Amino acid sequence: MEYIKFETVPFTTDMNKERNERRERMEIWANANNLKESKGRCCPTRLLVGKQCRALTRKLNSDKCACLDLEGLLKDHESLWLKDGRPHVYVIQPYSYDEIKEDILKNWCEKHGLAYEVRPPEEAWYFPAQNRPFVFLILITAK
Repeated sequence: MEYIKFETVPFTTDMNKERNERRERMEIWANANNLKESKGRCCPTRLLVGKQCRALTRKLNSDKCACLDLEGLLKDHESLWLKDGRPHVYVIQPYSYDEIKEDILKNWCEKHGLAYEVRPPEEAWYFPAQNRPFVFLILITAK
């Protein structure tokens, strides 16, 4: 995976400018890694061969999708990226990341045979303004 450290930009209240900056950073990252954003369900279990998200297809109280274990803790600004048409990396960019979330993510990835990597805020593309250095870039991939 190619890592890109983005320059910090001045804070702006112009949400269109912020959105354009975010889109530009995301495209730079995707192009550098030869990735295309998935238009399908954004679920980390799609990284596992033959698996698909069950969160929307199962009735209540039946087998739930493994992605629901991350709901509310780490699934913020999520996206799924394809390489050669297949799921390659699931990206989350949470506002905070601490030892509790680290343990949850580590155990979850080990349980499902996935790997993860936490990258510093300057590599994230969400909220790149100087006063928001707290959005982390977390990459989850198949081992």
